[in-house]
Amino acid sequence: MKQAILVSVLVLALALPAALGGTIYHQRGLELRGGMALYLMMDDPTDWAQQFYGSTSEDMNLAPKFGLSILYKSHRNFVWNIGYNHLFTAKTAFGGGLYEEVMDANEIFVVPAFIFWPEERLNFSLGAGPALMMASLDRNSPMAGSLGEFYGASGRNIGILALANVEFGLSESLALKAGGGFRSVIVDDIEFTQFAGGTEYNYQVMWTTDTAGTESTRSYELDFTGLFIEFGLRWYFIPKGKF
Repeated sequence: MKQAILVSVLVLALALPAALGGTIYHQRGLELRGGMALYLMMDDPTDWAQQFYGSTSEDMNLAPKFGLSILYKSHRNFVWNIGYNHLFTAKTAFGGGLYEEVMDANEIFVVPAFIFWPEERLNFSLGAGPALMMASLDRNSPMAGSLGEFYGASGRNIGILALANVEFGLSESLALKAGGGFRSVIVDDIEFTQFAGGTEYNYQVMWTTDTAGTESTRSYELDFTGLFIEFGLRWYFIPKGKF
């Protein structure tokens, strides 16, 4: 019985690559893209602004994005997407527009994906992988003190990026990409530096609340969890290969 199971596993291990093998269309290439990101859980910037009497704020939850990737297909059904995204400025304005918080971020990711229908002209892929988010935050604020107004605050954390892409081939070397996905990453250790009397002081951006006379403090969060859409152009410098 054990021998039969072992033989079956070996047969599957040998047969699967052969089943997935064949011609690799668009084996290695570069992708240039743009899109929009929707941050579903970006609460702290908006809540902080709304604490000021008479203030109105705009949700810091939507911003344009731009990116580029290296694409490598290790066989006809499997592709590596190694890339970079810049999430452009998103703002929360308050105090009649006199004050604002401004956020942007850079993201580096590695996403392996499985390709369905790996045809020459049209294919669909799904994948997920780790992403490193590096965020920055500036605050023009009426609030005095070390945690009121600041510039150049930054933090980083690792999260997850999931991608769904449809590719349509224009030629052997060029293809259009339309897609989107989901990311989940929270940057909650945001620090900045201030100078006073020739001395450098490092601070962490904190959130302080006072409920029934009891004060509590926690780290300020930039939550990039949310959805995005993107469109791109792919150029394949090795348009066809073998597996």
